[in-house]
Amino acid sequence: MIVGRKAGTLLVLRSVREVTIDIDHELIGLQLGLRDGIKHERIPRGQLPVCERLFADAGFVAYSDPRLLYEAGHADIHNYAGRSHGTLFVARDRRTAERLAELSIATERRGGDSKARAQAEDEIGALLGYPACCRAAFRSRQSSGRAALHLAPLHRTRGPLDQRLNRFSRWAALISHIPCRFDCPDSIALAASIEAETSIRYPATSAFAREIRSCPLLYLDADQLVLVRGEWSENTLVIDDIVPPDPEPGRDATIGPAAELRGHLEPGAVVRSEPAKIFVDVRGRQLSSTDMFPNTCWWVMDWTGTQTPTAPASTIRCANRELTSQLRAQGLLINFVDGQPASNRGLLDAVELVWSGRASVTV
Repeated sequence: MIVGRKAGTLLVLRSVREVTIDIDHELIGLQLGLRDGIKHERIPRGQLPVCERLFADAGFVAYSDPRLLYEAGHADIHNYAGRSHGTLFVARDRRTAERLAELSIATERRGGDSKARAQAEDEIGALLGYPACCRAAFRSRQSSGRAALHLAPLHRTRGPLDQRLNRFSRWAALISHIPCRFDCPDSIALAASIEAETSIRYPATSAFAREIRSCPLLYLDADQLVLVRGEWSENTLVIDDIVPPDPEPGRDATIGPAAELRGHLEPGAVVRSEPAKIFVDVRGRQLSSTDMFPNTCWWVMDWTGTQTPTAPASTIRCANRELTSQLRAQGLLINFVDGQPASNRGLLDAVELVWSGRASVTV
């Protein structure tokens, strides 16, 4: 819930008793001329007029369209049967703000012209300052699942992941778009400009945000994340500490596989990773992610710049279609030939998917 804003900061009311100050990197990008507009979703309806006045006082135009009122759902899901929340479009001029609203309405239409919807999404991305290469990658997506959108950049990346493109801690993220790769030069240039400005305006907060973005991340899906602090020794990560979760509003970070995994990761625990699978050594006992969570596929994202995504060719043996569906949901392109998953040399050219017919998963 937005309750106040000035000079690039965002005052957020997360609960009745908790108020925090976050840096609004999108507003800073607008101030620097790196984007033409901002799209803030899921603002309580009663706060929309207040926010419009705050942006007007800062010299911007803020516009909310009554056709974009909904019941806020999880992530980007909107329930248009309700009218409790809305979207605020911010720009230097009203024409751009209203254009963003019209385009957003076009993307919400279902059952219409898919090509027109894709064009509207692309124009929104351009107005929000997203690089052309990243917009092209988004257009070519084969799944709209959030895990697939998040993991596709990982599958494309062959060099070290750049911490400036880590958007998994919401308050510390420098970019609001999903990059085509986690080493995308255009996205890095955009993020670097915003980081340079925030380091001048808010040096202490910016330094802490950089530390959080540099934490290795264990990823199952968009709601199941584990951030850790630790040191790498070749391909082994020795954990020093667990970073408190930063869940999306309305989500409980104390339940689910990620919460259970955090319970196994005490200081001194060792994590080794292979494609779609992690191993945890705790006090001489080894646990694999598939032992702990059958039919799940965990990925390690190393934002320290030490490790790179797995490059050698490996084989993931899918024991059943449930796991195959999970892999597909996480961004892997899986094609079936005569009922069997065929080897994939598209998005993830380093991994071959093979049907084993066995009752377990081996990597």
